[in-house]
Amino acid sequence: QRLPREKRGVTYVSRLQAVQAAVQHQIDRIAAEQPLSKVAIITFNREVTVIGDGSNEPSIIAGDRLNDFDEMLLRGKSFAINAPVADAKGGLQTRLFDLEEGGPTALGPAVVTALGMCEGKRGARIVVCTDGLANVGLGSVEGLKDADDAARDAAAAFYERVGGLAAEHGICVDVVGIEGDNCDLERLGRMAELAGGNVSLVNPLNLHKDFSG
Repeated sequence: QRLPREKRGVTYVSRLQAVQAAVQHQIDRIAAEQPLSKVAIITFNREVTVIGDGSNEPSIIAGDRLNDFDEMLLRGKSFAINAPVADAKGGLQTRLFDLEEGGPTALGPAVVTALGMCEGKRGARIVVCTDGLANVGLGSVEGLKDADDAARDAAAAFYERVGGLAAEHGICVDVVGIEGDNCDLERLGRMAELAGGNVSLVNPLNLHKDFSG
C-alpha cells in the first residue's frame, strides 16, 4: 500500500527512541574520552529497575519500598558499579535498547536510588530524564494542584531533601524534561538547583545535544 504523498520518506521517532539514541551517543562519547569512568542506568515506571553497568541482571524495586526514603537509599548503596564504561558499554547499550515505554512515573524513588549508588563518589553526576509527572511513591506530585498546603509542602520538602543530600555528598543532579507532557520542572528544578545542576526542557529530537552539554 502506498503512503500518502505528504508522508513518504518520513520517519517517526518515539520519545523513548530519542532517549535511547541520546544515551547511546553519550555512552560512546564517555567511553572514548573518559574510558575509566563508570556509568549506570536506572529506569522507572510503576517500579524502579536498576540496570547498573549492565553486567548483571536488572534488579526491580517495587511496592511499598517506593515510599520509603531510607530503604531506597540503602538499596542504591547495595548496587556496585564495577566495570569502567569502556568495558561496560556493550552490555549497557544492549539493556538500553531492550527498554519499553509505558506506565506511571516512579521518578522520586529512582532518584533516591541513584543517590544511594553515587554516595561516596564526590563529583558524580545524576542525569534525570523524564517525560511525565512523578506519580508513584516518594515525591509524587500528582493531584497537588487541588491538594492542601501540607501535601504541597511535603512534595517540595522531598525534592529539597534530595537536592540537599546530593550537595552534601558532592553529587550533581541535572534534570532533562522532554517536551509534550508536564514534568513539574518547578520542584525538580529546586532539587537540581540545590545540587548544583541544570534544568532543561527539550524537544526529544534535540536530546543528544542536551545530553552532550
